[in-house]
Amino acid sequence: MNKHTLGVLTAITNTSKDGEATVMDRDDFLSAVPGITDEELNEIIKELALTECIKLRYHSGQDYCVSSLPKGKLLAENDIRNKTANATKSAKTALTVNIDYSKIRKVAFGAGFFGALLAGLLVFAAHVAFVLLS
Repeated sequence: MNKHTLGVLTAITNTSKDGEATVMDRDDFLSAVPGITDEELNEIIKELALTECIKLRYHSGQDYCVSSLPKGKLLAENDIRNKTANATKSAKTALTVNIDYSKIRKVAFGAGFFGALLAGLLVFAAHVAFVLLS
């Protein structure tokens, strides 16, 4: 299925909850799927009805009475899952950070060394103060 067909199917599935028939205006489809013409919309609706993704109850010049069938719901949900998974995957790759472990090692060593030196000086100062005061 191409993106226009999936867009029309998703629009039908979103408005037709629990397989109920719903009347959709031609403009609803044209706003949900940008870049589609009236002729393409008619062909897509026919294709979806022939492949048993939707049930077309009637079609007037402007309105379509359609309901989503289980096969159509499954295809629309899979398309939504794929889009969500791709968005999550691209977000994870965007957050990739290169870590320089040698720099971390040097900073940790320096901080540990100077911390121990400072602690030793404090203990020495406390010892000297204790000896002088006693």
